[in-house]
This record gives sequence, C-alpha cells and structure tokens, in this order.
Amino acid sequence: MKMHAEKKHKCSKCSNSYGTEWDLKRHAEDCGKTFRCTCGCPYASRTALQSHIYR
Repeated sequence: MKMHAEKKHKCSKCSNSYGTEWDLKRHAEDCGKTFRCTCGCPYASRTALQSHIYR
C-alpha cells in the first residue's frame, strides 16, 4: 500500500520528485523526450501521443 511520504528522489532534468527510486527511473526514461506521431505532431509524453493516435 502506498502512503504519502517525502519525495526524496528528484529528477536532474526537471523539477519532478518521486517517492521511490523505481518511479524516478521510470520517469527518467522519457523525461525531456519528444514523441512524434506519423502525421508530424509532437507530444511531450507517450500517453499524450497514444491518446492522439486512438482518436
């Protein structure tokens, strides 16, 4: 069960902080990347790109 706690793991590329090192590593994989659709539209997150594709 997750509980509210101090977020000690901070991203060196942005201002986001995470409670676990695993969450930080998962975030760091995509931090700062631009995701482009085949139509050329850029998105800041993989989720936003997927939402665009499914429309």
